[in-house]
Amino acid sequence: MKADLIPKQKSLFARIKTPLVLFIVLAILLGLVVALMVPATFPDITLTRVSFTNTYSEGERIEGLLLMPAQPPADPIPAVVFSHGIIANKEIYLSLYRELARRGIAVLAIDLPGHGGSGGHCDTGTFEYKAVLSAYDWLTNNNAQIDATRVAAVGHSLGGIASTQAGIFQPDKKYCAVVAIWCWQSQESALETMLGSPPRLVWDTWPFLIFSKRFDIKDQSALRDRDIISRVGPGTPPNYEVIVGNLDEGVTVEQEKELVAAAAGLEDVQPGEVYGSFQDGTARQLVVTHDDHVSEVFSGNVFKGMYNWLCSSFGIKPRGSLYIPLIRFSLWLWIYGLAFALGFLLLVILFRLLERRLATPFFLTLPGPLYEAPRQGQMAILSILFFLLACAFTLPLALALGLKVLVPFFIGDFVSSIAVVQVVVVLAGLTIGLVAYYGLADDYKSIPFGRNARKSMLALLPPVAGFGLLLAIYAPLAHFLYLGPGLPYSWAPFILFVVLVTALFWIEGRYFHLFLLPLFGDPPRGSKKLAYIASEAGVRSLGYACLFLPYLITRPLLMIGRAGSIRMPILLAAVLIAFPGFFFVAWVNLYFHYKKISLLLPSLALALPSAYLFTTLLGTR
Repeated sequence: MKADLIPKQKSLFARIKTPLVLFIVLAILLGLVVALMVPATFPDITLTRVSFTNTYSEGERIEGLLLMPAQPPADPIPAVVFSHGIIANKEIYLSLYRELARRGIAVLAIDLPGHGGSGGHCDTGTFEYKAVLSAYDWLTNNNAQIDATRVAAVGHSLGGIASTQAGIFQPDKKYCAVVAIWCWQSQESALETMLGSPPRLVWDTWPFLIFSKRFDIKDQSALRDRDIISRVGPGTPPNYEVIVGNLDEGVTVEQEKELVAAAAGLEDVQPGEVYGSFQDGTARQLVVTHDDHVSEVFSGNVFKGMYNWLCSSFGIKPRGSLYIPLIRFSLWLWIYGLAFALGFLLLVILFRLLERRLATPFFLTLPGPLYEAPRQGQMAILSILFFLLACAFTLPLALALGLKVLVPFFIGDFVSSIAVVQVVVVLAGLTIGLVAYYGLADDYKSIPFGRNARKSMLALLPPVAGFGLLLAIYAPLAHFLYLGPGLPYSWAPFILFVVLVTALFWIEGRYFHLFLLPLFGDPPRGSKKLAYIASEAGVRSLGYACLFLPYLITRPLLMIGRAGSIRMPILLAAVLIAFPGFFFVAWVNLYFHYKKISLLLPSLALALPSAYLFTTLLGTR
């Protein structure tokens, strides 16, 4: 009878049956999506990867995609040099400029310096235009079928700035037209538009950003180098069109009207009206669409304004439908999402196979006075206060220690500085708390600090294998289907980012489980479980907001957001943005706490895709 009461252990296959079936189904679905992506990439055009030297700058290599139409409208062929926005790459915009090539206009899309496969560094709107000038030289010198008198510079965001500057600073008449899908008047005006006030917070946090290695944002001469509106005028740049969405977060329609008016030499301009003449290069137009900064990339109205302007500048008739299908971008999301899901399912399969071998009491429950009332409440309050203070002093301490831009990628630069200081400070708090409560306790010796360390290391295998499968699937597809970078531009900063973020997640997870979790019961059940997860997420979100507190101490209600749109205090925005992410992290960590498995597993599983996102998919150097 007793034997009947013992639950039967599931077989290995039973444990992995569900994720294995899902894995097979998603693998088949991925094959179908790839089959759909092929005709959405290649018909009616030829694509060729090219590279050339940026002869106007420091000699870095510039990577490009050359799209040649199957049926050009004229011989020689008009052409466009296309530049992407910041943190992006040339492939993200392929669904936009591919439509130009299908309509008979050759396109050379480039990765600006410090983006994608190109060398060099991003300079946020000062010298990127030199890559646009070098692209013109390579395009016209190496392709006899291109009409050198009918080449236009087109770009979005940072690319719009670079294209505008190329039209302004070109040493001779290279480009006959410029289309800027968004362009600032100046960097300072763009920051003020987004923050709604003088960008003092940006000035104070600037040393932690990779751009600080190129220029000092407080240097007025450096800001003047990024000024556009004072440099435009009739004929400069030639045949200039600005396209902007009325929901764009970084600039207002009124600011773009002022920019186009300055380029036309007029007091005011009206959207949709053409001023000047295409024959002498003085044509000007502002096109306003119902888009935000992201949707401008895939907007049919943006394409319509761009294409019609190019046809007028080149002297050709528009042809084909002006609708831009978003199918290619949607398919790209499906391909990456399915590759990510397959990697995640492999992680789950390995975890279920190794679960019993991974379980360990290592540093999960501590006997003794820590869990006795009223010390639970005391320790919880003290741990929260210490954590918030640690966050508030993180950036000043990092600045004082010279811990800046450890990972030379945008966002990775800021996160790496935070991670190093918080790992050290929180680890110190963890140690002090344990010594304070266990230093004189006999059961301190019973804490298994070193036991089963091999199990903790084994916990790294599932996330590493899962991420490895993601790379093995996505990287070849990214290359074949022109989806953007598939492998990190540089492995050293990628690995450093993974190590730092893994350590940060692991240390903070242990910190809250030791000092906050006992207040809710260990393990918490029912509503207490949700209360704990929300409490940890709330404290960590407040800590995220406290990072900026030293720079906002005199202006705690400093607002963020464009005038006329959603605006709120920066500290509140930080909490609201961070809370959902930390809620998920707290929930995942608590799950592994229940399983008595090292938090190294979920910490590494979160750090790997984060590093891939910020050093590869959106890597700006």
